[in-house]
Amino acid sequence: MNDINLENLNVLLAEAKDAGIFWIKVFGDFLPFIQVFSILVSLFFLGMIVFMTVKLNVIREKVTEIVNLISISTIDRKRVLKAWKQILDKIATQNKSDIKIALIEADKIMDEVLKVSGFRGDSMAERLEQITPAQLSNIERIWRAHKLRNRLVHETDYEMTESEARIAIDAYHKAFQEFGLLNE
Repeated sequence: MNDINLENLNVLLAEAKDAGIFWIKVFGDFLPFIQVFSILVSLFFLGMIVFMTVKLNVIREKVTEIVNLISISTIDRKRVLKAWKQILDKIATQNKSDIKIALIEADKIMDEVLKVSGFRGDSMAERLEQITPAQLSNIERIWRAHKLRNRLVHETDYEMTESEARIAIDAYHKAFQEFGLLNE
């Protein structure tokens, strides 16, 4: 039985050798072209893999931005609601320094909301520049409120009126409502 298996194996090896020689005779002259073609096809597919990997990262980033824009988590809503309550408490004190702090905190929350919503930029002003009235109906009022905040922070002798503060705080309130963070 071992002899039969060895004979079969020897016959198969001889046939394989003959077949290999046959194909080498047929394609032998074309072998360098086949190798070059194979290398080019491999490089093409490698390039496609790199290209698709880059595209998928870009797509993933865009999807993340859209998801962040569409849904701000309930934890963020709770945090904004809590911070907003503290802002209202500061305004209710009628103390000028508390009102100043309230406006600065409202501006800070607005900046965080813009970042989470996917607006890019190194400063809040750069993020505000990207917003259109279609995205936020009171964008002009937000700009004025932000400029007021900048005056408070950078001009130590600037005295803000209570009316200015209330208008600015109301602008932030409306913006937070439009972002779906306050339901008041």
